[in-house]
Amino acid sequence: MDNTYQRASSYSVTTSNSAKRQRTSTDPTVYAQLISLTIGDCQISMEELKCLLLLTPSLVHLKLVSSRSETYSIFDGSYWEQFIQNNLLLLNKFQFFFTYITDEFNDTNTLDSLILPFRSSFWLNNKHWLVSCDYTPRKRNIRLYTSSAYKDIEARSSKLLISSINPKCRMILHSNEDMDHYSRKETLTILRLRCNGIGDIGAQYLADALRNHQIITKLHLSGNKIGYTGAQHLAEALRNNETITELNLSLNKIGDTGAQHLAKALRNNKTITELNLSLNKIGDTGAQHLAKALHNNKTITKLNLSLNKIGDTGAQHLAEALHNNETITDLNLSMNKIGDIGAHHLAYMLQNNKALTSLLLGIASSQSPSTVIGPYDEQSNRIGYEGAKHLADALQKNKTLTTLDLSDNSIGDVGVKYLSDVLQYNKVLDYTLKILTLSHNNISDIGVQYLANVLQNNATLITLDLRSNQIGDDGAQQLAFALKNNEILIGYWFFPSYAVCHHGFIQCSHLCEKFPNIISSMTNNMLASLETLPIELLYQIFDNLDVETIVVSLRQVCRLFRSVIQTYNRYVFDFQSISKSNFNLICRIVRHENVISLILNNDKTPGQIDFFLSSVRIYRFTRLRSLILRDVDESQATNILTRIKVDQLNSFVIKIQKYDQRRKMTTVKLMTTIISQLHLQKLDIQIESERFGLIKWLEKSTLRDLSINGNMTFHNLCTIMQCSPQLRALTIQQVLPFMDNTNNSICFLQLTSLTIAEIHINIDQLESFLLFTPSLTHLKMIGEINILDGTRWEQFIQIRLPMLDRFELLVWIYHTFPQTLQDIESIIKSFRSLFWIEHKKWFFTCEYDIESSKKIYLYSLPICQTTMKYIPSSQRMSLSTTTTSNLSRMDNVENVILTMTKALADEIAEKETMIMNPVFCKATKLFINLADDWPFIPLISLSVLIDLSHLVEIEFNSCFPITSDTNALSDIINLIQQAHNLSSLLIYSHFAYGFGLCTEDICCLISRQIKHLQIPVDDLNDIKIVLERCNHLSSIQFDIRQRKFSKEIVQWIVDNTIDSTYRTDANFVKVWLGKNKIESNEFNVGFKRMKFSEHC
Repeated sequence: MDNTYQRASSYSVTTSNSAKRQRTSTDPTVYAQLISLTIGDCQISMEELKCLLLLTPSLVHLKLVSSRSETYSIFDGSYWEQFIQNNLLLLNKFQFFFTYITDEFNDTNTLDSLILPFRSSFWLNNKHWLVSCDYTPRKRNIRLYTSSAYKDIEARSSKLLISSINPKCRMILHSNEDMDHYSRKETLTILRLRCNGIGDIGAQYLADALRNHQIITKLHLSGNKIGYTGAQHLAEALRNNETITELNLSLNKIGDTGAQHLAKALRNNKTITELNLSLNKIGDTGAQHLAKALHNNKTITKLNLSLNKIGDTGAQHLAEALHNNETITDLNLSMNKIGDIGAHHLAYMLQNNKALTSLLLGIASSQSPSTVIGPYDEQSNRIGYEGAKHLADALQKNKTLTTLDLSDNSIGDVGVKYLSDVLQYNKVLDYTLKILTLSHNNISDIGVQYLANVLQNNATLITLDLRSNQIGDDGAQQLAFALKNNEILIGYWFFPSYAVCHHGFIQCSHLCEKFPNIISSMTNNMLASLETLPIELLYQIFDNLDVETIVVSLRQVCRLFRSVIQTYNRYVFDFQSISKSNFNLICRIVRHENVISLILNNDKTPGQIDFFLSSVRIYRFTRLRSLILRDVDESQATNILTRIKVDQLNSFVIKIQKYDQRRKMTTVKLMTTIISQLHLQKLDIQIESERFGLIKWLEKSTLRDLSINGNMTFHNLCTIMQCSPQLRALTIQQVLPFMDNTNNSICFLQLTSLTIAEIHINIDQLESFLLFTPSLTHLKMIGEINILDGTRWEQFIQIRLPMLDRFELLVWIYHTFPQTLQDIESIIKSFRSLFWIEHKKWFFTCEYDIESSKKIYLYSLPICQTTMKYIPSSQRMSLSTTTTSNLSRMDNVENVILTMTKALADEIAEKETMIMNPVFCKATKLFINLADDWPFIPLISLSVLIDLSHLVEIEFNSCFPITSDTNALSDIINLIQQAHNLSSLLIYSHFAYGFGLCTEDICCLISRQIKHLQIPVDDLNDIKIVLERCNHLSSIQFDIRQRKFSKEIVQWIVDNTIDSTYRTDANFVKVWLGKNKIESNEFNVGFKRMKFSEHC
């Protein structure tokens, strides 16, 4: 584009010079044939530009891009209006992007004056050219542009924006790199504007937006030069805000006055739980105002006031406020000016406080003080041995504090003695302190002697930090002797500096997962480095690993890992496709109270739930926050729910597969009990209508996200909405309930997100239903409808859903006669208006399957359905409202169905000649059907359609008999080898018989990472072959032709395996495999699996 713009600029200058000559020539030259002109870098004067444009009276399209040092007439809308009306009568498309840099932007009057001329009838009504003007604080530039021109201009900074159709100035983002990744695709709930320099003016406009924006939950404004005026505007917005839970205003300059404004807002705020005001020059006065707010505030749990100027007086005010506070658990006062007197006040608070678990009075960084830059690099608290004595006395009475940071103070050996005298009696007095940081405190070998005595008997302390002290050889020897008998301490840092190779740890854990025996070959140096990893880092790593990897693969690495696995308290139990032996190990190793999420299902692992209930004491799962029960029998569900503690659940999912009429009322009562829990925020319930209708929905439910599939009536829905004032998101996974003669005054104002998974009603009924939800910001609909009319939808949204900013649609309409391209065009045309393209930026595709000749599909981009049957382009007619290919159209598709036809083969061959990304980049499941006209190109060529590396499951469904001479087996092996994350392989009988695969052939396909297998079997010898060759499988499904054969399979499984569980049906037997009695008939060479059989 740059080269094109340069050529256009050069041409414009040449033409302009010609225009100058024309003013003195008697033979005028006019370029009447020119209908489109683009000048990409217009540097000529306004007079020269005018002369140039006078030579092009036939222009239909004009595009100008120009950067100026000040606002010439090129920025004047009135000038352009008059010039176009007099000289460019045919112009119907005018695009421009003008910019200039200014150092004198103080308010929005400048923007108002620039945009005002573009609000005339000429611009808005006659030409429909929409113009915007914005100011970017970081770059100090003002930009004036038409909407259509701005689409091609990259904008990565926050800005103040005003437009010709919206006179209210507002703060917005366009692809800001600080913006949360998921907010580009979903509703914006997290807003990060760190280090943008928005100042007080930007804070004011952002505050104006927040008054009406009740979706943002996390607001990060650190490093933005916001002063007390900006803090005042934000505080006023927070008074009525009911969504923001996390506010970060660190690294600003709000001072004591700004803290006072925020304190007034926080007194009655009921949503903010985390507040960060570090690096804000807040002193004792500001701390006093905040303390007053904390007397009333009942929601803040984490308060960060580090790197301020709070002294002993400010500490006293805060301590008095927290004396009886029952919500704040984390208080950070690191690197202030607190001395022994302030420590005394804080210690007195700790004697009575029953909520605080973390008190930080040390370094506001995980490293040394030298890493803190700026005006605070010389600042730290000044707590000495007297302050340490007061804190030690408080620990004798406090029963909640688990973390105490006194780093970079001056407690010395005497202060250590006071702390040690208290900690050595932890067994008797039941202390809770687990993490103690004493780095940078001038502690010598004498102080270490006191700590060594503690470590020999301490039963609670798990992390001790003594970095950067004065510890010598004698002190190190004393610590080493103490640690020999201490099995509790798992994190200890004694050295001046500390570094962790994060990549090295991940690489090690990856190797341990694949080759557990590698642990025995680790060098002492490697194990020693792993032993010094900080506990916090391990916790964060464990948060991103499944429980099987943590317990099975990492437990044997080193002593530290074994200890952390015992104390880690955020386990998620998801047993899908897990082996039964590992299942037993996990249930035995992991403490039940350390599990926060439990996911059980009977799909691929039949009998899992019953086995789980017999292996654990379900009532010991006392900290569960999430419970998911999928495909469960009603008897199992009631058994779990009657024995488990549900009062702490914030998420519950249930899908009952098999019902027991005797337990109907028990199920109803249990559902009613769970729904009434105060902490429950997310509920997904899929049960039959009789039970669903009997559930009692109590008033003032705390639900915020509800998903229903229970043949719900409209009366049920009205009851639910009336009882759920906080409900924001509703998903209806059934046919939309029929609306009777309901009171038209009913309105679900609290609802902001609605998903209807099965519409199957006419447009009039759908519109009548949506009239109840005027506050929607997100609407998603899937199903059959009778009219595909974009104009009607446009009018309805503008009038009835004015707040809608995300619209997802996948609908279809049946036609009994073939459709033409003109028919498709008539539908998609109604979605090409300015409302859809320019204002909302919602794009659609209309598609007609030529082969089926029945359905016309209309869907939004990216497509909102998770399962898609791919149709080759030659077999469908498709038109879209956009021509761009970078919209990630198929990012939401997880399951892809491919019917391998000649048409698909031709399309794949064509795509292989082009350099392009796969159509489906995030698909995890692939379903393959081979048609009779498949020319049998290599299956590995499917990589041009699907990113094979993301696949976790491949299903070979059907196949016509293959008669050509092809290496079919090798072809499937090559495909599976490219699917590195594949864990499930399903081969149906139609495919196996059509492809000519015997059981031994199938065994050749199964790599070691595959845990679940589905295959057809004809006799018991097939089962024996599979279990001999593939003893790494966790579960297997045998598809059978005769029902009576299932009994023989079950008996064989019982005779030849230990502890296997199964489920039978007319057509299959599912087995969750226990220990195999028969010997494995395989050995490994490199990464290949070799078999003794000579048939493969």
